[in-house]
Amino acid sequence: MTENITHWKMRVPEEYSYIYILEKVYSDILVEICEGTETSIKDLEDKTVKGPGKSLSHFLQAHGASEEILKRVVDVVNLRPQQMVAYTVKEKETDIDVVLAMSKIRKYIFEGNITNKVQENVLERLIEVYGKYQKGFCAATNEEEVPEHLIKSVGEFYKMVVWSGKIESIIDHPEADMLFIENVDFKEENRTIVSGLKGKFEKDRLCERSCLFAVNLKPTSFKGTKSYGMILFAKDKQGEKGTVIFTETNGDRLMLEKYPISSLVPFKIQVSDSSKKTTETFFANLKVSNGYLEYNGMSTSIKGKRVEVDIKNGSVS
Repeated sequence: MTENITHWKMRVPEEYSYIYILEKVYSDILVEICEGTETSIKDLEDKTVKGPGKSLSHFLQAHGASEEILKRVVDVVNLRPQQMVAYTVKEKETDIDVVLAMSKIRKYIFEGNITNKVQENVLERLIEVYGKYQKGFCAATNEEEVPEHLIKSVGEFYKMVVWSGKIESIIDHPEADMLFIENVDFKEENRTIVSGLKGKFEKDRLCERSCLFAVNLKPTSFKGTKSYGMILFAKDKQGEKGTVIFTETNGDRLMLEKYPISSLVPFKIQVSDSSKKTTETFFANLKVSNGYLEYNGMSTSIKGKRVEVDIKNGSVS
């Protein structure tokens, strides 16, 4: 008995992950982002076509795309970031070639920025292009619109990886009067974190509690003990009151409430160790406002819930 095939199935490597956007426009295609380098598509008659340009053309031709649009789609596939800074719409902003182009630029300005794979001057110009055509792209795909002036900040936020972690045990550092050594459970792994909280917090206020930690800092040794992260600490504007940032869960990543990373990058990416510039930019923009943790005015969240802080207004380090 012949299987009734109801969906086209396309496999794309990470390089072409922007093609996932077809799922947002057409109801009869499934796009899988996979390891390797080969792109292929299997149609409703179980025929397989290989290659990104040929696969897209095969699918779009079956869905009524004109020869001119098919040509423009192949052009988009072949454009590098430096070439896309001059991209212009030929006909309608909702045409599929434009949708694919904006999805590709979106990949560069979010994934490329987060992973430092796109040069700063190219990034700025790509943001301008995306800002110009974003409204039509989002109308065609129901993707979340990000105001142009916030695009770069959103990418910078996700360069720093901040997790909630549960402090399972805590001891005084044997070689330093002001340091604690904490064993922190992040669900998928445990890490040793050295913090300067001694004299600011009693151990029993921290043990068995979950807090926020920056985890993609380069490991640093403190008096012979290597620390694999840093606990976040908030201080009020007067510098009189300070607190760690407690959470209800452990092993969850700090997100921008309106712009979770999964809505910007459709697959899990590896973020490198934070540079000095990235770290300084992150903490310069991370603030406490009216009792909530914000980044450049954008609300943050853990598992969809806004992050509350036990001070009203202040900075975070």
